[in-house]
Amino acid sequence: MIKMKNKRGEIGEVIGLEETIFLILNIAFFAILLIFIYNAGSRAFVYEESYAKQIVSIIDNAKPGINVLIDISDGLKVGKENGVTEFKVNNENNLVEVRLSRNGYSYNYFSDYDVQLELQDGLLLIKVGEKING
Repeated sequence: MIKMKNKRGEIGEVIGLEETIFLILNIAFFAILLIFIYNAGSRAFVYEESYAKQIVSIIDNAKPGINVLIDISDGLKVGKENGVTEFKVNNENNLVEVRLSRNGYSYNYFSDYDVQLELQDGLLLIKVGEKING
């Protein structure tokens, strides 16, 4: 803090560079914190992560030729609110992608089966086929 005299000879305090930088950094930190809390608390993030992990668990524990239906109607409502509803599987990279918001969530699986996902009236059909490499 710098103390200066004004024209009348009174001593006043002027905010220094250190205080200004400290104030700006605090504002930036709290803004980033609020953005993180908003994103982490959104229902879409919770549904995306939950569905991706559930699908991967089914794929990794399935045998070839099995079909599984899971109810995703609650997640679809959230996705419609955000204008995004996408469930994809990338068989080349063994990756399940669920997007119910702008960002989405991806999760890897270990098995090398041919997997297909189909939406059917609030349900997701998971079709596990034969192994891709053999």
